[in-house]
Amino acid sequence: MGQTLPLSVNITGPTILDPNEMGTFIAQPSGGSGTYINYRWWERNDEGDLMMKGDPIQLRKPSVGRWYELTQFEGYSSIQRGHSYSFSLKCEVTDSDYNTATDIHSVVIDDGPYFGSPAGSQNFKRSTIRLVPNELKLERNYPNPFNPYTNIKFGLPKGEYVELKVYAITGEEVKSLVDGWLEEGFHTYIWDGRDQIGKKVASGIYIYSLKTGEQRLVKKMLLAK
Repeated sequence: MGQTLPLSVNITGPTILDPNEMGTFIAQPSGGSGTYINYRWWERNDEGDLMMKGDPIQLRKPSVGRWYELTQFEGYSSIQRGHSYSFSLKCEVTDSDYNTATDIHSVVIDDGPYFGSPAGSQNFKRSTIRLVPNELKLERNYPNPFNPYTNIKFGLPKGEYVELKVYAITGEEVKSLVDGWLEEGFHTYIWDGRDQIGKKVASGIYIYSLKTGEQRLVKKMLLAK
C-alpha cells in the first residue's frame, strides 16, 4: 500500500483586482483521507480601516491585520469576494478523519496607473482613476441563471442614499443588500440566495431593485438549483 499524503489545501484565484471587482477563489484540497467534509473561510484587511464594500453581512470597519471569519461561506469550496482595499483570504479544510489544513491567498487592489516616476525609481506616486457614470445604472446580474451566488453591479453619478433589495416575483421583500449612503462610482454586491434571516430561498425568478431618491430601476434574475 502506498503511503497516504498529508492533507493540504491551495487557494486559487486572482492576485490583482480593480476596486470592488469580484474575484472567484477556490480552495483545492489534496491528500488526507481524500474526502473533504468542511471548508471555513476568513478575510483580512491588508490596507486600511475602510468600510467593507460588497459585503452586506459584515457592516463594520475591519481592523487592519485582523482575521474575520466569513461564516456565511462555511461549507463552500468556492467563494467570490471584492473590495476597495487589498485583502487576504484564509481557508481551513477538514477531511473525514478530522485532519485540517490551511492556506492563505492575498489580493492587491489596483487603484490605477503610476505617474511621474522615471524607470527604476522608487519615489513614484499612485493616482486613482475612478469611473463615474453620467446617470444611474443597474447592470444585469452575473452569472444568470445562478447558484448559489450572483453579482449585482450598479453605478451612481453622485453620492447618495441607496436601497438595493431583492424581491420575490410576488412582490414580497426577500433581502436588503444595501440601505445607506454610498459614494459616486460603480459598486458590486453579492446575493447568496438567502433571505433576511439567512435561510436559503427556493429556485425561481427574483426581482432586484435599485432605488435612489425618486429614481428606481429593476431587473429580473433566475436562481436555478
